[in-house]
Amino acid sequence: MLVFFCILICLTSITPPASAIPVFARKYGTSCSTCHNNFPELNDFGWAFYKNGFKFPKDDETFVKEPPVLLGAKAQKEAFPGNAIFPGEIPGTVPVGLRYEGYAQFNSKQPLSLGVLPRVDLFAPNTFTILTAGSFGPTLSWWVDDDISVGGQNAAGGMGFAYLKANDIGHYLHLPKDTLNVRVGQFELDLPFSQAYTINPTDYDVYDEVAVAGALGTTNNPFSFSAMQRGIEFGGYPNDGNFNWSVAITNGSNNNTPCCVQSVANGPTTAQVSNGKNIFVNVFQPDRTITPRFV
Repeated sequence: MLVFFCILICLTSITPPASAIPVFARKYGTSCSTCHNNFPELNDFGWAFYKNGFKFPKDDETFVKEPPVLLGAKAQKEAFPGNAIFPGEIPGTVPVGLRYEGYAQFNSKQPLSLGVLPRVDLFAPNTFTILTAGSFGPTLSWWVDDDISVGGQNAAGGMGFAYLKANDIGHYLHLPKDTLNVRVGQFELDLPFSQAYTINPTDYDVYDEVAVAGALGTTNNPFSFSAMQRGIEFGGYPNDGNFNWSVAITNGSNNNTPCCVQSVANGPTTAQVSNGKNIFVNVFQPDRTITPRFV
């Protein structure tokens, strides 16, 4: 039996004790526990902050301790979009963080098949990640994270979140607040349980399942809920978040992969490639009857 001890270490920068970590904690001068229970798990306020484009749900400007750099006069907001360019903003400091994950391992019994495996591995590096996130104004936000080294061997990692989000654009259509948001890029689907923000070291099994067709081990569409999706997502949470909806249109995972092989009489074997898109719809009311999510 193998017993694993996992240690998660999050490093963003070396700062004096008075400075908060990471980027958002420094911006608002607050502790990470404002939004997190156990990193990376979000509490209720953290989810509201996340959905609101990394801003406090109410009176955001009064809580900011690191003022952004304004790219225009605030009076231009009143003239937009008619006779003025919207006065955006950029963070007042460089919004970059670093995250490191490692673990220690103890084998209570040495398997014969793994005779060279040490009983105790005191330090096993796992993943080193660079991430950046923030907002360009009251409605536009971004998040990008990339695993630049895996396993401590300089092995290539992969891109996680990489998206740009426009919040409350329904305001320009005279819709209720937070009725319509748009997110473009690579992101996790709006799932009932987030895999990206769970404290569990393993995936939810159902999220890794794919549709199987044809010969054993093959699939017509390798879509899975655990994979990051590339596309565009429309959604909203009007009525103070008492109603949530989202519609995502994604590339899926099989645009460049043969989905099935057919034999052509008196000719070569050909492979058909699917170029269809996946559509994911989610409609629910928190703490009430949840309607089925479907793809």
